[in-house]
Amino acid sequence: MTAFFDSLGYVSRVQRFIHHDPRTDRSIPMANLIFRAPRDTGAGIPPAALFCAHYDSRPRSERDPDSLRRMDSLPAANDGASGVALLMELAAMFQATPPDAPVEFVFFDGEDWGEEGDPDQYLLGSSAFSRTVSGDHYRWGVLVDVFAHHGARWYREGNSQKYAEKVNSLIWSVGHDLGIPRFVDSTGFAVHDDHVPLLTVGVQCIDIIDLNYSAWHTTADLAEMIDTLALSDAGRTLAECAYRESRRM
Repeated sequence: MTAFFDSLGYVSRVQRFIHHDPRTDRSIPMANLIFRAPRDTGAGIPPAALFCAHYDSRPRSERDPDSLRRMDSLPAANDGASGVALLMELAAMFQATPPDAPVEFVFFDGEDWGEEGDPDQYLLGSSAFSRTVSGDHYRWGVLVDVFAHHGARWYREGNSQKYAEKVNSLIWSVGHDLGIPRFVDSTGFAVHDDHVPLLTVGVQCIDIIDLNYSAWHTTADLAEMIDTLALSDAGRTLAECAYRESRRM
């Protein structure tokens, strides 16, 4: 990923950290990956729009219907890789045709490390990253996670709506303007995801997610589960937000 962003001319930064896993008493090295274009760095640059996803894959598939496969690592085509793919494509687009205002891409490690029922072992990368930023670092932010499967529909996620309603309204209004019906303009469930540590420090970051996904945390989370139209719908909307709305927030 660093080689990809280097090839586009982005400035890369690796935020390394160690997570101590109390279950195994192991120290796990992890790293967040952060990228900006050179034009978006230096003194006098306004706050960036933040685009983020997690790039780790879950080390177990405990919801798999086959009990013998529940300790297999997650293939993570939708629960991780779809977000990475979308942000890489946006980065290439923004390199070719830059938005008027800065953008930053952040890929979190350790989002999906924890076991179910143990929230302290999730969101490791975004928690580490959030300790280094504050609300004035970004104009607004969008997290994409588990969003690109067949039949995906995107409701306003509960925490996003409570703490970053203006950003939700920005994204959903642009989706509506583009005629994308999978943006459902009502509030869904609150999800404990990588945007929560960001919201805690004042970064107005929302989550595009749909956990109504049959392959979630199973070994069926494979490439054939991905709907390229869902990827396109999300990508067109986020690109339009960056180009059209970046200086309005």
